[in-house]
Amino acid sequence: MTAFWLRSFAAALIAAPLVLAPALAQDRPGFLDNLFSRGEPPQGEQPRGRPGPRAQQEAADEDDSDLVVRIGKLESRIRQLTGELEQQQFRNQQLERELQQYRGGTAAAAPSPAPVTPPRSATAPSTAPGQIAAPAPMVQPPPAANGRRSDVFDPSQNPNARGAPRALGGGNMPVAAAPPLPAEPEVPVGAPGGRGVGAPLDLSNGQPAAPGSAPPAQVATLPPTQTPKDEYDLAYGYVLRKDYALAEQSLRAFVKKYPDDEHVAEAHYWLGETMFQRRNYQGAADSFLLVVRNYDKSPKTPEALLRLGQSLNGLGQKELACASLGEVERKYPRASASVKKAVAAEQKRASC
Repeated sequence: MTAFWLRSFAAALIAAPLVLAPALAQDRPGFLDNLFSRGEPPQGEQPRGRPGPRAQQEAADEDDSDLVVRIGKLESRIRQLTGELEQQQFRNQQLERELQQYRGGTAAAAPSPAPVTPPRSATAPSTAPGQIAAPAPMVQPPPAANGRRSDVFDPSQNPNARGAPRALGGGNMPVAAAPPLPAEPEVPVGAPGGRGVGAPLDLSNGQPAAPGSAPPAQVATLPPTQTPKDEYDLAYGYVLRKDYALAEQSLRAFVKKYPDDEHVAEAHYWLGETMFQRRNYQGAADSFLLVVRNYDKSPKTPEALLRLGQSLNGLGQKELACASLGEVERKYPRASASVKKAVAAEQKRASC
């Protein structure tokens, strides 16, 4: 009986390796697998010195996050630039509509020039009751259109009159040819002594301050009296002095304070001129268009229409500029020679 158990135990020991060998072979590569693997790690094992799938996934997530942030910034910048472009396009379309409304709403006939009333002096003494007024000054009769006095006898005008000089031997005296009439001086367009179209900006007037530097302090002088005429004259004096920054400040205050004054049209024109001289063509175009649209009977309207065309040409709107310049000759055929000359020069410059 004991021998039987010993034989059974020995047989179990011999059979155990045979049963466990296939299972171990499935979990561990054999000798031939190691021989032909060329140093590659067995399947299921990670190579030494390389990050695992989890580390690679985390690095990929970080790269994706940075890329999303950069894309978001680019999209935000694109939206900002698109908004600025749409605002500029809307402003140009608004200018075009206003110009078309003006061209269609005004009459084709040229308006008669508005009468110019002499300015009243603020310091003129008034006559108190009971006082004798001073006699009016004697006014000499104006000379005739040809430069001769009307109260002096001119034998060349009536050679057969009694007392006219006679030539020896009979006949009339030879009449000398009248001297040619002096040409009418051309009044310059725009600010006196200002920058012409296409001329470089005057560095001593209207030059913006350098970046990072504080602008110079400018204080407008108070007018002698708080009357509209004195305030307008003070603002116009800044234009003559080429102090366009103070002129703009004073003119803006004038048109806001006295919107119904008789000089408001000229004030709007000179306000546009202060910006035109400093190449602020957008602001200048707005002011000149306001003059053309609201004060078409003003003597400054032909010049404002000319300046509007020049400002639009400065903004690159050549089609609108040529349309504005063409309206000067059509609506204001009696415009001054200097305005017509400037219109022709600007049309040539803009290739109208």
